[in-house]
Amino acid sequence: MGAWDIGPFDNDDAADWVWKLDGASDYAYVVAALAPVARCDRDAQLAAWDASVAVAAAESLAAAAQRPGPWRLPESVCSWIDRIERAPTPDEREVARAAVQRAGTAPSELLEMWNEAGADEWLAGLGDLDGRLAP
Repeated sequence: MGAWDIGPFDNDDAADWVWKLDGASDYAYVVAALAPVARCDRDAQLAAWDASVAVAAAESLAAAAQRPGPWRLPESVCSWIDRIERAPTPDEREVARAAVQRAGTAPSELLEMWNEAGADEWLAGLGDLDGRLAP
């Protein structure tokens, strides 16, 4: 994963995922990125790609719920939000919260990478995102 900052969209994996968001007209594509991470066994190693994409998907869902973070949203995310016709359901937000929580929990390749680079600010961002997804 190439990362240039700590934001949810500031890495190659998230950028690739966001590029494909252009074709989505509902939450199915977003939930498809979140569900495998949310369901990932706590003892299984979580792949960095899956975690990075889930964090970007969760941030997109939070923005669609009118709870955006401090990050600049990519144009694809803004366009997707304009196309969808409803706010995310509590169940969709709960899947996003579970994915965010799992992304920041070991064993996780993404967490390991951030631990090598200094994870405090990244983990604080995950905590903020989790709070914005809460009911």
